[in-house]
Amino acid sequence: IEAYLLDGGFPEPLSSPDGDRLRRQYFLDIVERDIRERLGARSSLTIRQLVQMVFESAGSEMSLRRVAAATGIAVDTASSYIEACEAAYLLFSCPYFAFSARKRAARNRKYYPVDTGLRRVVVTRTGHDRGKALEGAVHLALRHKFGQIFYWRDRGEVDFVIHHEDRIVPVQVTWDAPSQRHHQTLESFYENFPQAEEARFITAANFESALDELYNSP
Repeated sequence: IEAYLLDGGFPEPLSSPDGDRLRRQYFLDIVERDIRERLGARSSLTIRQLVQMVFESAGSEMSLRRVAAATGIAVDTASSYIEACEAAYLLFSCPYFAFSARKRAARNRKYYPVDTGLRRVVVTRTGHDRGKALEGAVHLALRHKFGQIFYWRDRGEVDFVIHHEDRIVPVQVTWDAPSQRHHQTLESFYENFPQAEEARFITAANFESALDELYNSP
């Protein structure tokens, strides 16, 4: 799992001696051809800066106002840039979980990159953030299987909530064993959604087996 979290899943970079150069070129090509040209923006620099911010904050609630202020653009422009990034499959949004559409819309979304290796070469911070990479990989896997994935927050955060057909499944992601904080957050979640299934904990050690069990459970 650590190799996947580091390098992602794009095939050509995995077999290339200069995989990171290819990943950076992928990023630049997507921003230029699929986003800037589609939007008719004069420069791709602001778009790149915005995506870097979103990638660095992967897994955290993202305020459009904060992103707009940091990049020097209007909130509506930041919103259109992020929508274009989603349309280009560069990143995916993770909305707040609530049965009410109004409550969902009132909360900020989280965002995740399309590829963990791409995120690593794009972010400006040094080092490899294993926790964020693992959370991003879990989001991609759940989204591929169940479609739109949500998060929930009250006195703590449930990383992901699957709402598929009649199922509501909370999912916590942690590199090692879950902590007391995870369990306390789940207690609050079940107070609000008593019909939800038993929570799933996905760690670096059980990544594949936990996902398989989740996929195949009735």
